[in-house]
Amino acid sequence: MKPDTAIAPLEIVISDLKPRPKGRPRFVKDRFVNGRFIKGHAYTPKATRVYEDRLAWHFRIACKEPWTGLLALEIQFSTKSRGDVDNLAKACVDAGNEILFLDDSQVVRLTTEKVKSSSEEIRIIMRKMGE
Repeated sequence: MKPDTAIAPLEIVISDLKPRPKGRPRFVKDRFVNGRFIKGHAYTPKATRVYEDRLAWHFRIACKEPWTGLLALEIQFSTKSRGDVDNLAKACVDAGNEILFLDDSQVVRLTTEKVKSSSEEIRIIMRKMGE
């Protein structure tokens, strides 16, 4: 599958947000609170939710409606931190759901790179893929 050159790629540069890895899910066990049964569940840590909301804000400005079809994403993180590149990418891809694309299952090619830098930045290029 080759990138579709008929449609211009979308490039997003975020320089006011420090790249953060996606936090591991947290779990709450079944328990009784004030005589009521509360079922256990998994949840996303607050710091990750806040970070993904800030990413989503930048994405909404750059992309007026979600792209359809198969997509390729290139993500470059310039950062001082030590987060795993796959967890850095996971936060960006999850934040792009329903904003950059309808669902992250549309992403069929994901290229990521982490560059050590004193200035922190996230650079994303999204391309349509030919079917």
